[in-house]
Amino acid sequence: MDTHYLPQFLLKGFAGPDGIYELNKTTQVCERRGIKNAGMQRHLYPPDLEQGYLQNIDGTAATIFAKRIKDRMRIRLAPEERKLLSEWLSLFAMRSPKKLAKLKDHLANEKADHMGGVRLLREKADEYIEFLRSRHLDAYEADVARYGEQEVRRELLADLEQRILSGELKYIPEAKDVHAKYITQDRAREFAEWLMRLNWSWVHSNYGLVIGDDPLCQWSTQRGVWEYGIVFRDIEITMPFSKHLCLRISRTIPASELVTSCGREMSRRFNHRQILSCIQKFLGPSERMEQIAPRYRLWASGQHPPPTGGRESLRARLQRPRIGQHRDASINYPFADRWGTISDKGNI
Repeated sequence: MDTHYLPQFLLKGFAGPDGIYELNKTTQVCERRGIKNAGMQRHLYPPDLEQGYLQNIDGTAATIFAKRIKDRMRIRLAPEERKLLSEWLSLFAMRSPKKLAKLKDHLANEKADHMGGVRLLREKADEYIEFLRSRHLDAYEADVARYGEQEVRRELLADLEQRILSGELKYIPEAKDVHAKYITQDRAREFAEWLMRLNWSWVHSNYGLVIGDDPLCQWSTQRGVWEYGIVFRDIEITMPFSKHLCLRISRTIPASELVTSCGREMSRRFNHRQILSCIQKFLGPSERMEQIAPRYRLWASGQHPPPTGGRESLRARLQRPRIGQHRDASINYPFADRWGTISDKGNI
């Protein structure tokens, strides 16, 4: 089943006269996509989640966007509309392919560490014994009457430990099941409440914006780090809504209903954040992607000089360890500045 991590109504805002173009960071191939085939991945979510909750909330967000946001110079949202839009935005922190990829890596490490399962078993021994007792009540009570409760507990826990160490007992859930729970659990609602407390402002760009597969970019304006904690003062969250409109959420920038214009440099920064944050794909209109794609290929291969100069090669600086910076081996980092931190400034 085709599941869209970027809703189709959102993708339409990034299409040009000849459609929307998608660049794959792994293959570095940029090609035209239909709206139905862009921003999607097969079997990313369970069918009931895609056709139920996600479809409903995407439909609600599409209605708010069409009636209150699209082509407006003043964006005034009612409290209920802002609440619903916050919940929809918060889901992008959970529903992106990046979250699923990280969960797979994390669970793979957990599966390899059998002692971790043993430690978990010992920490929650009472819960596991109660679960077994409820499932096999008659057999459990018969064994307790014959051998005593302590001996039965000891034997059951020893048997479980042996099965964990041998790999026979599958105690780690599947990544897709955990991913689905992430989307539907209360953490998304808590994140939405945080978003509502921050200042919202809207920015219009005439230079063309792109959108990545992890579009809700949490950026530190002081440290140049993405996936930054929302509780910090210098957090700035950007979410592009179309090739001309971006939502900016911040603690320090005053809230505003008026849509303000931004120049070429700010548009570049917004685009850089999308490219840095995404795990594999970013999309945009052909006129913008034609400019970005060749430059990105050069930066990613280390053939292009760094934007800020310096003798050290770009490839060497990308491979150098950086303190306090989010790193992911599966992501290319083409926009390092001369001090080794990630910058949202550059030449895109």
